[in-house]
Amino acid sequence: MTSPSPGIGTVAPGFERVAAAFDDAVAQSSPGGAALHVRVDGCPVIDRWGGTARGGRPWTGESLAVLFSCSKGVLAVLAGTLVRDGLLDLDEKACHYWPEFGAAGKDGLTVRDLLAHRAGLPVLRAELRRSDVVDWSRMTRLLAAETPLFPPGATHQYHALTLGWIVGEVLVRASGRSIGELLADRITRPLEIPLFFGAPAGVLPTVAESVVLDDYWTDTPPNSGASDLERLADRALTLGHGLPRRFADPGEGFNDPVVQHAAIPGAGAIGTARALATMWSATVCDGERIRLLSDEVVAELCRPVSEGPPAVPAPGPWHRWGAGFMLSSERRPMLSASSFGHDGLGGQLAFADPASRVGFAFISNGLRLADDDRSRVVVQALREAVLDGAASPSTLQHHTPTR
Repeated sequence: MTSPSPGIGTVAPGFERVAAAFDDAVAQSSPGGAALHVRVDGCPVIDRWGGTARGGRPWTGESLAVLFSCSKGVLAVLAGTLVRDGLLDLDEKACHYWPEFGAAGKDGLTVRDLLAHRAGLPVLRAELRRSDVVDWSRMTRLLAAETPLFPPGATHQYHALTLGWIVGEVLVRASGRSIGELLADRITRPLEIPLFFGAPAGVLPTVAESVVLDDYWTDTPPNSGASDLERLADRALTLGHGLPRRFADPGEGFNDPVVQHAAIPGAGAIGTARALATMWSATVCDGERIRLLSDEVVAELCRPVSEGPPAVPAPGPWHRWGAGFMLSSERRPMLSASSFGHDGLGGQLAFADPASRVGFAFISNGLRLADDDRSRVVVQALREAVLDGAASPSTLQHHTPTR
């Protein structure tokens, strides 16, 4: 077996150490690959990739990948655009927009609660099949009728998959558009980026094939002696039989074209690193084709809502959330304390930093489910570069990216 090649692409002066950290991440992603895109004030300062995307084909700057829970960040930005335009009120009851959702004691939940993992619906009690998971109407009907597992609004518990349909249906009702149409209308067409909730059939053969690089996930469901957390985590990621436990085997789970073609905004968005970083850049600076969110909307979405121990006890440190945005924390450090974005299963991370006007995305199809420091090391190198002044206007004004 040949050793993986280092990353290729461009890097602006002052960001060389970030590119070097990424090259190490590419080596750790074999037999898969990875991509890194970083923008400052709307200007690309790193556009780099390496490794293998699919069927032995090398990763390129246009390679698409499943973004896993980075998808939730896309959904939160989409919600923010509706807040910006007065179509969505974060403190309005969710059932104001989606009346059926008020059933089974959920009538007091606000939109902000749903975005911050406080709906009490991280799993469904029904044993689902793939045909359910890829059916938007079926999933939203089931979630509307479901009784919460925890007191709604009183505590938080990560909604690994269900958040996508719960929040997504509120956005659909508020806008009158399907979730895929809404993303295209408000983000991808204005910014001219490839980013999808439900990838078109024509691009499916080009999506990078995900591969798990460790043995963290098994074929065997938790036994009767497993902890509540283990059983809940299993169902939150599989929805019974809706997705296989080996979710990245060839042609299975999120490698299944049927799943990739469906709108699963909690974990199934598909896009490039360039697209993801450009979207986040457009939330904090005016250098992109459009500005997606005002400073006021960003501040509102970043107001902490869920932090500390979750409903099902788990060892800390814990994630922190605003209204959909994952906030920088000890568990998931981003560029600075003011950064916001979302990470994704297997080591992916994307965020914006208002202080430095940075949009960042690291994506990989080589998924590490435990002890993964790839994005953390890249972010640390970026932090050092920014502190050294690499992101200053004088440094960037006339930079010529190098190969």
